[in-house]
Amino acid sequence: MNHQTKITCGIFFSGLTLLAIIFVCGGCSTMRERKILSTLSATNVIYYCDAAGNSDLSNHEEIKALVDKYGKDILPILIKNLSNPQKSNAIVSGENRIVSVGYVCFDLLCTITKATYDWYDIDRAGMDDGLWASVLADYKIPMTIDHNNIKEANQVQERWKALFDAGKVQLLKDYKSAFHRERIGNTE
Repeated sequence: MNHQTKITCGIFFSGLTLLAIIFVCGGCSTMRERKILSTLSATNVIYYCDAAGNSDLSNHEEIKALVDKYGKDILPILIKNLSNPQKSNAIVSGENRIVSVGYVCFDLLCTITKATYDWYDIDRAGMDDGLWASVLADYKIPMTIDHNNIKEANQVQERWKALFDAGKVQLLKDYKSAFHRERIGNTE
């Protein structure tokens, strides 16, 4: 093999190696997203039928483990899936209503992030009105996402993404304490 052929082969195999690295690492986010979504959709979260949107989400160790594992990297995945209409295993106590994966993402997002005036009515923080009453209307995701409200859910998702891109959606410094509280509104 002459010198020119060795250089050409070296460049070729370097290129293949780079493509392999890009392919494998590019899938990491997808695998992470699949793991997060499969856990959120499979967990038997109970939403209480008091219209406040309260749930037992923070009592589930498998959800806490996701946040422990992925930390702030879970936030863009939750936001990306706010309008996900896939049916979850979550139920509304006393009702036969479908709860979408997007709503479970919304619940977790609101539970583990610092509440700000951008999306949360901090003035209601002392009241026990729950998730639905405290989140500003432009940032609420419907509990069930279907063809009737997917456009609205997509718009809400875009608003959350804009807040995230502006640095206004941040993981609570002590998010673990959120798993010992029954309500959101963590303003730390």
